[in-house]
Amino acid sequence: VISEVVTLNLGAVLAIVQQPTDLILPSGASGSFVINAEGYEISYQWQVSQDGGSSFTNCTSETATEAEFSLTMKERYDGRQYRCIVTDGSGKSMTSDIVTLKLS
Repeated sequence: VISEVVTLNLGAVLAIVQQPTDLILPSGASGSFVINAEGYEISYQWQVSQDGGSSFTNCTSETATEAEFSLTMKERYDGRQYRCIVTDGSGKSMTSDIVTLKLS
């Protein structure tokens, strides 16, 4: 008995191909952290730490769930750290490098 031929399609493997980098801005200026990832049905969640990276909480701004996270610099943001959790359609996730927002 010979079965029918079937094809197994695997989704693209989740990978971060471009890490975000530190951002240096003067007060009042706008800027963005950018990540580039590959995979199947990717979603993004940017997180922020205000305690030197000991703990992170989800950012809630309009672009917090996009590959490019935009913000307007305020003096109180100086030294905050950010990272992005990238998740694919199967639920597998990766976390980006931690980057720092600096006041120029």
